[in-house]
Amino acid sequence: MFNILSKGTHEYYCQIRCTRSLRLAMNSRNKKTLPSARHPPQPTKAAASSKGRNVVAIVIFSMLGLVAYRHFAVTMSGLAASSFSARSDGWQQDIREATFENHAQIRKAGDDPAPSSAHLRSLLAVRRGLQRISALTPPVFLATRDQEPGSLCDGAACVGGITNFKPMPLPTAPQATPSPKKMEAGSSPSAAWRLRACDNSDALWDVSRLRFFSDGTEINIPADAILSSGSAADPEHGGVTGYEASQALRDDGSIWGGRTSGKHNNQLFLGARLGSPVTVDCMQLTQCNLGADPIECPHRKECVFLEREVDAAWILHHSFEGIPSGSNEKMCVKTWKPKPKSPPPPMSQEYEDRDTQEIISKYERPVDPNTGRAPVTVVLYTQPYCKGAEMQAKEGEVGILYKLTDCPGVGGGEPGSIFGGKFPDGSALTMGNIKSVRVVGEGEVDLHEDCGGNNYWASVLPIDGCTNLYTWPPTRSLRFVYRDSLKDRQGPQTFGEHGPVPDNEDDTPKYRVTFSAESSEYHGFQTQAVLYSFIETQQAAHGGRFTRLLTAGAPDDMVDQFPTFQAKRHPYSKRYSPLNKADVSAKWMASVHAPGPDEVIIMIDPDNWLLQPLEKWAAMVRPGFAVAQGAWFGGQIHAVRQLWDIFCRRECQAGRERLHLSAVPYVVHSLDFAKIAPLWKIYTLLIKEGLDRQPDLSRRFAGLQIDWCVEMYGYVFAGAELGIHHDIQPNMQVRDVDGVVSKDEEGRVPMLHIGRAWLKPSYTPAKRWMHTEGAAWKHRGTQVWCKCNFTAGTVVPWPVPDMSAGTDFQSWHTLRILHGAQEKFGILPTTTKYRKTGRAYSQAWP
Repeated sequence: MFNILSKGTHEYYCQIRCTRSLRLAMNSRNKKTLPSARHPPQPTKAAASSKGRNVVAIVIFSMLGLVAYRHFAVTMSGLAASSFSARSDGWQQDIREATFENHAQIRKAGDDPAPSSAHLRSLLAVRRGLQRISALTPPVFLATRDQEPGSLCDGAACVGGITNFKPMPLPTAPQATPSPKKMEAGSSPSAAWRLRACDNSDALWDVSRLRFFSDGTEINIPADAILSSGSAADPEHGGVTGYEASQALRDDGSIWGGRTSGKHNNQLFLGARLGSPVTVDCMQLTQCNLGADPIECPHRKECVFLEREVDAAWILHHSFEGIPSGSNEKMCVKTWKPKPKSPPPPMSQEYEDRDTQEIISKYERPVDPNTGRAPVTVVLYTQPYCKGAEMQAKEGEVGILYKLTDCPGVGGGEPGSIFGGKFPDGSALTMGNIKSVRVVGEGEVDLHEDCGGNNYWASVLPIDGCTNLYTWPPTRSLRFVYRDSLKDRQGPQTFGEHGPVPDNEDDTPKYRVTFSAESSEYHGFQTQAVLYSFIETQQAAHGGRFTRLLTAGAPDDMVDQFPTFQAKRHPYSKRYSPLNKADVSAKWMASVHAPGPDEVIIMIDPDNWLLQPLEKWAAMVRPGFAVAQGAWFGGQIHAVRQLWDIFCRRECQAGRERLHLSAVPYVVHSLDFAKIAPLWKIYTLLIKEGLDRQPDLSRRFAGLQIDWCVEMYGYVFAGAELGIHHDIQPNMQVRDVDGVVSKDEEGRVPMLHIGRAWLKPSYTPAKRWMHTEGAAWKHRGTQVWCKCNFTAGTVVPWPVPDMSAGTDFQSWHTLRILHGAQEKFGILPTTTKYRKTGRAYSQAWP
């Protein structure tokens, strides 16, 4: 239970153990006074007096310590209840094995995130109490690991006869790390110089060019003289070639992908070790690419220290603050002045300004009487949020596939180049210069990573409005599609009592069980399991239907057997895949396949497997009133309100009181879901792009897991703006890592949130499926299955003992449903373009 705590919190736990040791000492048989530096052993005549003073101190310490201990126990219960597991790039990462500081690094959606920071505040309250206690009592020292558990040491002796201990006083309140003391620059030659980031809270730094100057002359830095804290090219950071520190010496736009390293005290720095001492009086630093907008350069630094090496120690030479993004201005020690920071506009203003009807109407064209559709207009912009110079392409004026001028042999006016290769302001139509795009009319733009238009990766639809583009993923060609895919009829959309329901058959379900997925092996076996559990629990007989919401460039090979609505991928999806849930929902509700006006939508995740009919939850819903599971951040309403204050679009004051902290399953009337889905998408993009522009918000809201859980807040904010009430329910699902499910509860659990499965250690056959991952859960038994393992869809332990033989509730149903799904649908084909296998099993077909 304590593995999730930081080092400092472990110390608080040890301090509270000492209060328990004091109580044990009071009850010891001899009840001897403990000698200490403050109260040394006294002669016999004074012993009684000394003993009395110490006993009073011990009584005070113990009573207050008991209160702190009870407070700590309550906190531990809360933390245990908030335990969870989260997936990163398809691999489970057990948060019980991570420190609180690492929580913000978790990188995959679909699982319940970190414990509330309110629990950590409770621990700080415990520490403050202990600090007050320490002022009233003799110095207390804690036993180190090699001592007897529970032993108490005070100055010169230990209860229990242990004397070889290392004193550990109660810690003082943490202090802010002071900035290096500024030294006089003057004439201070050194053979080694470096730039160090003032703030390492973002452990990444993108630098495209670094220059040092001495007396106005640039200092030549050989490639083998470069020194850095580390890079993305290092094996410990993934070994991605092309991001070495030496890239910062080139003028071709290459980037040093800076990383911190433990061997350098987790600092970020870049510099050079030269052949002879010089004095650096100016430097030139280009972060990301020249002219990059902050949204394109999230891993930048606004403050750096210029340091020189003296006698193997780094000494501050000068500090440069207020460095603008994308600048290559020469910064000199004697003349540098920080650039004033203009306050950014309200985050929501970006969306209000870029998609007004007045703007869109400029590009609208009347419906063509011959085709019955509005011709498409595509507009490219040189700045994000559809600003700057623009280039319009109208249907009939342009061809089908257009290559950007990044492509070999393509330039202005040459065949195959787009719009002659230039914006009206003279800017080249390159991947780096097209910052946003808008599509108006009945058409779409498909984006391709290659010049031949073969490697599709995303699309821009009219429903997307003004859409920002980025240098990653790269776009090298555009394909104009003169149709609206949301108006195309697709295959079977629902699964009923007798299987997939034909699209032309009238079907009016009470509720629709749906989830967002990609075409991958990871989501493939989960799709099988969801439909199997849907059939097994007879949802269709209770008026339920099943629909998979697929994000992909085209239908995959599962759509005939597993009724699916497919929508093209949004360009931001590759940067933040949880956007898919809101994006595909918005496109579904705007399509010809939108649910009926009397349906109830039950939005789950693909790792929610059904155990009971969901009819009773659907019956609770009406327009304006929804039902949902309570979110993991339910105890952090104050932090969520602060986030809302930054990003709210409308109803800001009223919305603060309507923030219902919900999570899947969302049970919502279809009329409400049609309103929520587009706003859900807008808020998700609004917050994510806001974090790109202002990285300090990630640090400020780290306790909300803001980097990965944005789509959850997007949903909450959409409901708050619309005023749709969500009745929060605590027990709509049971997670694999939750405690034991009682016999009385077994028949009332609506669904599982699966992750791992364990068998009793005494079950010998379990050894052939045993995982080495997940050691923190060994108290649950032998781990035999995990969705984090790339064999999850192919190797299913079976047969296994049932619950009567000791298998826990979650593990039994997880393995039972997995096995049943494989028996019914078979193992997914591996020789197909739609799914990768092995360690790439979570990678999606575009």
